[in-house]
Amino acid sequence: MNESSEESARNQPERPLCVDLDGTLLRGDTFWEQTFALLRRNPLFGFRFVGWAIRGKRFTKERMTLEALPEPASFRLCPDLVAWLAQERARGRRIELVTGTHRAAAEALAAQAGVFDAVFATTPDVNLTSHRKAAFLRERHGAQGFDYAGNSSADLAVWKEAHTAHAWHARPSVNAALRASHPRAEIHQPLPSTWSVLIRQLRVYQWVKNLLVFLPLLLAHRLTDGSAWGASALAFIVFSLAASGAYCLNDLFDLAADRQNPHKSRRPLASGDLALVAGVGLALVLPAVALGLATLLPRSFLLAAALYLAGTVAYSLQLKRIAGADVVFLTGLYALRILAGGLAAGIPVTQWLLGFSVFFFLSLSLLKRHGELLAMPVRASDDELPGRSYRASDADTIRSFGAASAYVSVLVLILYMSGETVARLYRQPQVLWLLGPLLLFWFHRLWLLSSRGLIPGDPIPFVLRDRTSYVVAGAAGAILWLAH
Repeated sequence: MNESSEESARNQPERPLCVDLDGTLLRGDTFWEQTFALLRRNPLFGFRFVGWAIRGKRFTKERMTLEALPEPASFRLCPDLVAWLAQERARGRRIELVTGTHRAAAEALAAQAGVFDAVFATTPDVNLTSHRKAAFLRERHGAQGFDYAGNSSADLAVWKEAHTAHAWHARPSVNAALRASHPRAEIHQPLPSTWSVLIRQLRVYQWVKNLLVFLPLLLAHRLTDGSAWGASALAFIVFSLAASGAYCLNDLFDLAADRQNPHKSRRPLASGDLALVAGVGLALVLPAVALGLATLLPRSFLLAAALYLAGTVAYSLQLKRIAGADVVFLTGLYALRILAGGLAAGIPVTQWLLGFSVFFFLSLSLLKRHGELLAMPVRASDDELPGRSYRASDADTIRSFGAASAYVSVLVLILYMSGETVARLYRQPQVLWLLGPLLLFWFHRLWLLSSRGLIPGDPIPFVLRDRTSYVVAGAAGAILWLAH
């Protein structure tokens, strides 16, 4: 090549860089994010959504544009990808957003990113995805006449037509297929495997709460009753699946708020590690499986499980946004686990146990809100906790109520230990009095650490990592054994 040819090649503009939106530039999915934003605003919107969905996704996207779009700032754009696109554009390269999202949402997000020269999106006539997107770009730029950045298996058809294939936030299986099919594949910020992300989303560590279903069995000293153990184990599985489904539903409704929280923003749905459609599937399938298994237990337990599921839906839709009602309702769900465990095993649950559990778990629920308030990045007195109705100035009030609930739970325990039932169940009931100061120490320590900002949210993960809590649990077990 002579000097004039080399000069011409250097001055020739680079291939345009075409970029997908959902899952690539956006760590999420505009369609589902808008759906849940509208459901948060008006739960009855779900009936209209189902009617639209019957007529197809393209029709649904078109109808959704007639509704108010969520605030663009509530979406999570990939900062590294935006920075790279800005750098490429500064070099004189044309940057195009080409997406299956409806044009209204695509243009709003393109304006937020501020790096695009053109936007091409779904219209009432064409759903611009996969092979249709590939054909559009081939006709517009020619085969191998553009580079493309995408993330999913649906983009394989588009990458096939591109000169250079950029995979952003793709799963290992998609990256492997891309490398096998394209000679110029570049992988950026690959996602972990789907299974590992699913385990995180199910929050298996939270299943420890469902061990409460075994409490009636243990306190009734039915340790050799095999059928009761089997029923309680099945109840544990039912509540664990139901709880994981509830977490998925709650995370879907809380996307915008979670992204503003330094800890919750790392959750799979909020971070974009898990596709929203997968979260929708889990939120539907897990409760259905739970109710199916619940039919194997007494009908009263099935009703309790159904009540738990209905309660979690009500909590996700509205109750968690009402200060005071949220923690009281969460406390009720804890007590319901204990009651359901007794119903599954055929063991009556005493009023003493329910009374103790109400105040015990009310303190833990308030501890969670207290930690979240102290963890707020900016804490002006009138700043509200995202997605909740608490202000930063409420922290002291919540701490007062939480500490009072802890003390009342110990008082209920002491009154119970003074009763005739304990004398019948334990040979040395006076030993049980040691549980009082032990529980007071544990609560005092948790609230002290929370006040220091060392428990930034849900206390359950903290307790599971806390050696002192294990020592307290071991000491409580030893006291019960000595008393028995």
